[in-house]
Amino acid sequence: MTTVSTVDRLLAEDAVRRALIAYCRGVDRGDAAYALTAYHPDGVDHHGTWDGRVSDHFADALQRLVDRTTSTVHLMGASEFDWIDARAVRVESSVLALHEVVDAQGRRSIEHLHGRYLDVFRCISGEWRISERTFVRDLDFLDDRGTAAYPPGLFAEGARGSEDPAASF
Repeated sequence: MTTVSTVDRLLAEDAVRRALIAYCRGVDRGDAAYALTAYHPDGVDHHGTWDGRVSDHFADALQRLVDRTTSTVHLMGASEFDWIDARAVRVESSVLALHEVVDAQGRRSIEHLHGRYLDVFRCISGEWRISERTFVRDLDFLDDRGTAAYPPGLFAEGARGSEDPAASF
């Protein structure tokens, strides 16, 4: 590991975690502009369903996900930091993505996608953001027993965009 002061390391790791959370929140809310705040403008992503500069492909890829799902939830797990130098770090983070889909007959299924983000974060102009990401799939399965566990209306319901309770929180 390269030598990085404890304070610089802690500040950088906090900025990285905030970027990871912004990415997940943006994807789950269907807000490409917000999700893209996790990347440098010239950032690239190798994501299976698409590959390339996020500025060229991300908004379209997210819209395809929004169009085929009724909701998504991305949950970040542990992250491991491997410092390249004081301005660059490799970060391996566990992620669980849940995608709700409804078929033509109204049957609800949940796609479970467990994997890892292999990110290179760089600090450019004081901003820690993703320069390059590779998504690694470790496990996936479809749960077609997706009957809701609770009756509708019991909880505040999540939604994309301005209809989500967090939009007025």
